[in-house]
Formats: sequence, structure tokens, C-alpha cells
Amino acid sequence: MSNYNFKNDGYALPYEAPGFVILKKRINIPITNQSKGQELVDDNGNVISLPSTGFASADILRVFKVPAGTLVLQAGISVVTVEGAVSVCDFGDGSDPNGFLAAVDLNAVGSEITQVADGYGSDNVMGVLYTSNDSLDVTFGTDDTETAVFDIWALASKVY
Repeated sequence: MSNYNFKNDGYALPYEAPGFVILKKRINIPITNQSKGQELVDDNGNVISLPSTGFASADILRVFKVPAGTLVLQAGISVVTVEGAVSVCDFGDGSDPNGFLAAVDLNAVGSEITQVADGYGSDNVMGVLYTSNDSLDVTFGTDDTETAVFDIWALASKVY
């Protein structure tokens, strides 16, 4: 298992963001250094490259950094280009890797959208409130995810 971050990515929404914002990013695999404006680094900030086989099972891609006081209400993934083989991913955070979406099929064009209560439970019906800095992550569930293209998004607000 490896952790991947986008180089020079700051928090996905400013500390003083008014109202709700849609956090959105296109994940275009393979992500190679300097390609498509997305460069990967490890948890220490060192530039790293994906192996030629792409993401492996249990690899984590930290997509959005969210500051403390962020409320996430909805999330989704839209597959634009299929992987071409069996490939799934989860969307969640460090506490619950599939809290937003579980086993999204990256080999089928389409969209999956969730209310956060679906994964995080009925006590989170109004959303997930992050009381400390965190990240919204994709965890790959199969080996060799090397050609998929998908848009990932979350509806969020800075509440304090």
C-alpha cells in the first residue's frame, strides 16, 4: 500500500469560504510527473511516480485536503473513460475509507452520488463535520488501475 498526494496542493477550500462550494477534480490515470498538471508526492513531499501498472490494491490517493470546520454533505464519482478491466475504488477519509462511496466500478461509464448518511450512518444525516484537518481520499480496491479517467467531487462548506 502506498499513499499518494498531489504536489503543492493546499486546502480544497479557504478558511473563510462563504456558503457551499463544490470541490471537483479530474483524475486522469496514469498520473506521471508533470503530466496533465498533476504531480504526485509521498507523505514527506518527495516527488514519486506511479509504477507502470498504475495504482495497486489498497493504494490511497488523497484528493482534497479539508481544514477543520469543513462540513461535507454529498459526494460523487463520474467515470469518463473506463479502465478496460475489473477495477473498483472507494471514496472516504482516514476514518472511513468508503464512507462516501464503496466499490465504485471504474470499468463502467456512469456516475455514483451519495448523501453522506449512506456511508457514515444516520447520525450524520446533515453531513460529516471535520473537527480537525483531514483529506478526502480514493482507496483503490484492485491492482493495475492504470487507464481510468474519472471526475470526483464533494459538496462542502466551511462552518467554523
